[in-house]
Amino acid sequence: MAPRAPGRFGPLQLALAAAGAAAAALDVFADGWVAAGYARGGQPGRAALALALLAAASVATQACSWFWLRSDPPELRPAVPTGLLAALHLLQLGFLFRCLHALKVGWKVCWTKTAVEEEQSRMAFLSHDISMLRLFETFLENTPQLVLFLHGVLRTNKAEPSQGLGICMAFLCVTWSLLDYHQSLRSFLQDNLQGTDFMESPGPEQLYRATVAVILYFSWFNVAPGRTLGRSVIYHSFILADSTLLALCWLWGQSPSDEHSYLVLLLGAALPCYLLGLLLRVAYYKWLHPNAWAQREGGHDEVDANRLKLRSTSAPALVNRRMRCLAQAQFPVCQ
Repeated sequence: MAPRAPGRFGPLQLALAAAGAAAAALDVFADGWVAAGYARGGQPGRAALALALLAAASVATQACSWFWLRSDPPELRPAVPTGLLAALHLLQLGFLFRCLHALKVGWKVCWTKTAVEEEQSRMAFLSHDISMLRLFETFLENTPQLVLFLHGVLRTNKAEPSQGLGICMAFLCVTWSLLDYHQSLRSFLQDNLQGTDFMESPGPEQLYRATVAVILYFSWFNVAPGRTLGRSVIYHSFILADSTLLALCWLWGQSPSDEHSYLVLLLGAALPCYLLGLLLRVAYYKWLHPNAWAQREGGHDEVDANRLKLRSTSAPALVNRRMRCLAQAQFPVCQ
C-alpha cells in the first residue's frame, strides 16, 4: 500500500487545540478557587490535599516535558534558549508554553497554503506530545480531585459554586484528554476501526453515524467491515453495564411493596435471559456461522482476515515515536 501523509492540520484542529489550552488554564483557576473555598470554610486539610494533587501532577508533567524536549531532535525544539526553557519548566509553565508554541506552529501551518508535508508532520509531532502530557496530568490531578470534590458534595449534601465549577472542569478535562489521546493513537493506523462511508458527503455521513448511535442503544447494528468480535464484546459490555445500573437505581429508589413485587422477579429473570442470548450468539458464531465452515475447510472469510496496518508517513524522521509506541501497544497492528 502506498505511503500516506498525516492528516492535514486545518482550522478545526486549530480551534480544538486552542480550546484545549483554554480548558487547561481554566482548570488551574478552578482548582485554586475550590482550594480557597475549602480554606475559607474551615477545611484546611481538604485545601492542602487539593493543592498537593495539583502540585504533584504539575511536577510530573513538567519533568516529562523537559526530558522529552532534551531528547527530541534539535529541529523540533522551540527556537528559544535552553536556559529559558528550563526556567519555564521550573516555574511549572512548560506545558502551557508547549500549548502556546503548538498554537503558533498550527496557525502557520493552517493558514499557509504552501505548507509542506514536513511542517504538517512537525505539527502532528507537537500535538502528540501535548496529548500525552495532558493525559498524564488528567489522571494524576483531575481524577483524584474529582473524587475529592464529589466526596465533599455528598458528605455535606450541598455544592458551592466553586465545587460545581471544579467538578465540571474535571469531567471536561478527563473526557477531553481521553478523546484527544485516542485520536492521536488512531493517527498511526492505516484505517479507522469504525469508519463508515455510507453517505456521499461528510455532513450527511455525520447524521448517519448519529442515527446509528441511537440504534446501537437498542440493538446491535454493524456499520463497518472487519472483525466484529471485539466490537460485539464492547457493545454488549456497555449494554449489560447500562442495564444493570438502571435496574439498581430503580431498586434503590423504589420502596418495597407487594404491588411491585412481580417487577423484581422480572428484573431477576432478565439477566439470565440476556446471558442465555449471548451464549446462543457465541454458539452460532462458533459452530454455525459460514466463517466457521470456511475455516474448517482451510479457507477464511476475506473481510474477517483483514488486520490493521500502521500508517506510513512521508517524513519518517518526524514521526512521534512515543505515540507510535503507544499505538503499537494499544492496537493489534501488523508490523
